[in-house]
Amino acid sequence: MVKQLQRKFILIAMGSVLIVLIGILGVVNILFYEELNQNSDRILNFLIENHGRFPQEDFSYGKSNPLFPIETAYRTRYFSVEINEETGETSINMGHVAAIQPSEAYNYALSVMGSRKTEGIYNSYKFKVAQDDGYMEIVFLDWDSELRLLRNLLAISLVILLVSLIIIFTLIFLLSRAIISPILNNIEKQRTFIADASHEIKTPLSIISADTDVIEILHGEDEWTESIKDQVVRLNQLVQNLLTLSKMEGVTPKETISEFDIADVIQKQADTFKPVALNENKHFITSIPDTVTFSGNKEAIDQLISVLLNNAFKYSQENGTVSLNVAKKGKTIAVTCTNTTDEVPSGSLDRLFDRFYRADNSRSRKTGSYGIGLSIAKAVAKQHKGNISAEKINKQTISFITELNPIY
Repeated sequence: MVKQLQRKFILIAMGSVLIVLIGILGVVNILFYEELNQNSDRILNFLIENHGRFPQEDFSYGKSNPLFPIETAYRTRYFSVEINEETGETSINMGHVAAIQPSEAYNYALSVMGSRKTEGIYNSYKFKVAQDDGYMEIVFLDWDSELRLLRNLLAISLVILLVSLIIIFTLIFLLSRAIISPILNNIEKQRTFIADASHEIKTPLSIISADTDVIEILHGEDEWTESIKDQVVRLNQLVQNLLTLSKMEGVTPKETISEFDIADVIQKQADTFKPVALNENKHFITSIPDTVTFSGNKEAIDQLISVLLNNAFKYSQENGTVSLNVAKKGKTIAVTCTNTTDEVPSGSLDRLFDRFYRADNSRSRKTGSYGIGLSIAKAVAKQHKGNISAEKINKQTISFITELNPIY
């Protein structure tokens, strides 16, 4: 219980931190990319407007340009290719780049023309295409340094993310026990209260039962003494179920874990319900393997099957059908208990596993149910690292599927 709660807290905390870090670093990378991209687009547009060149008069000493610093013309690496679309004559401006030959520049231009794109990135060069009076102008801006900056920023972001996660995980792991200790204390107090209250209730119930027996001896049985005895039985069962649930939700003692034939345990429990099926005129179908070795809490498994079958017979209608199927899937044992009923409850069936939840209060009063049984079944499934769920087959059929994993 403690480890599960601690693990869940760490997972939620780390998941939240991861989302926040990815969001922050992602925004930083996107904003940086957009800034580089917009700056490059401004330069390309300026070059296109000036036929692939920086006008000397705009970038000489003493001049100021509202769009760019004066050094932009001297530190920008680019080349342009102008093609006469009628004659095919080509003019290549290579004055601001040294890493590429004219033949390569021409091939770059042909590739861009073939792609029919007006802008984009080609071999670490950002390009833009313009057409005017039968001429096609393609300006290529060296974007290699920008791409390196983006890759470096991404690498740094990943390193920051990894280091931050390691540091935060260490802190959360060290502090998680202290953080969840108030919750654990409350759970322990609740468990202690249930155990103490249950034991305290047992004494007056025993006295009431004994007094009722004396009254019957002195004055004979009547409907009132019979009602008192029925209520005492119900309250005793409720107390026992609360104690069982409290025990199941606590830490599983190692001495309760053993290796046993789970198929035999389930079969014996199923056999106890065969007379019930005959008396209530219900069809009871079982499909249980001969032998299945399993490691877990034998007593808890026995109670799980008892709860599932008891619930199925209580809520199945007259001449209804109850089936119990057991299958092994790898190391997991799947137990499916299905029963027909007058009407499957509407809405979320997960509520059936809540403490004291009763889908049909009038039916529950008749059957003597307090809505604890399925909560016990859920606790047993969790104790065995598994899960239990309810599935509506049709309007009058419901299945309870329990998955159990071995514990050692």
